[in-house]
Amino acid sequence: MKINRFYPLISTQIVGKKLINVPECNSTNTLLNHLIQNTKLPNGTLLITENQTAGRGQHHNRWFSEPYQNLTFSFLWIPKNFAAHQAFQLNMATSLGLYNFLSALLPQKKIHIKWSNDILLEGSKICGILIENKIRNHKILYSVVGIGLNVNQTQFPIHSATSLKLATQQTYDLPTLLENICFHIEKQYQNLGNFSYLKSCYTRALYRYQELSWYENISHKSLPVGKFQGTILGINDHGKLAIALENKLYHFGIQEIKFFIENV
Repeated sequence: MKINRFYPLISTQIVGKKLINVPECNSTNTLLNHLIQNTKLPNGTLLITENQTAGRGQHHNRWFSEPYQNLTFSFLWIPKNFAAHQAFQLNMATSLGLYNFLSALLPQKKIHIKWSNDILLEGSKICGILIENKIRNHKILYSVVGIGLNVNQTQFPIHSATSLKLATQQTYDLPTLLENICFHIEKQYQNLGNFSYLKSCYTRALYRYQELSWYENISHKSLPVGKFQGTILGINDHGKLAIALENKLYHFGIQEIKFFIENV
C-alpha cells in the first residue's frame, strides 16, 4: 500500500491550496468535473492520483501512465469575468507555465510547445494538457485543467513519448515537481487578460516556429486534403495555427491539421 505523498502546496497562492489525493481513478478531469457538480470547491482545488487508469487527451485520445511513476492531476480554475472567446489564453498560460518549468529544470535541453497543448522534450512528447471549460452566457464559469507529465516511467506503448528519467537518467521526487509546476503555471495565470503578451511568449516557444515543415490537411476547406509544406508563423486571435503556404496565410483549427513528425 502506497503512503500519501502529496499535501497542500506552499509556494502558490491559489492552485493546490486544497489538495485531493485519490489512490486510483479513471481520469482526474472526469473525477474533478464530477466533484464540482456535487460539492462546492474553492478556486485552485487540485486533484491528483498516482494511478490513472483511463487518462484522456484531446480528440478522445488516451493518456497512458504507469502507476506511481508520473504526475497525473487536474485543478479547478474559476476566472473572474472571462469571456468564452478568451479561452485559448488559458491554453497558452498553462502551456507556458509547463514550458518555463521544464526549461528551468533542464536548461541544456530543447523544450517546445507543440500546438496546441503538448510539450515536447528534444522532439518527443513529455507532457499533455486537457482543458475543459464550463461556459454559460458566453462566459467561462470555470475550467478544469488536466496535466499529465511523464517523470520516472521508462517504457511506453508508443515510441513518440519520453520522460524526465529517460532524458536525464535521474529519478525525480513527484511532490517536489508538482510544487514547482503549479508555481510556474500560477505565475503565468497572472497574465490572463494580456493576450498580446501571452501570444508573443507562446509563439516564440512553438515547435517548428518559422521552419519549413510537412503537415497534412485534414479538413481545411481552402486547401486540398493531403500533405503539404508550410511555415508556422504563430496563431491568430482565436488560437488557430497560422501557417504560410505559397505566399498565403492559412489558419487551422485543432482538428483540421496533422503534424508530420519523425519521432512524435
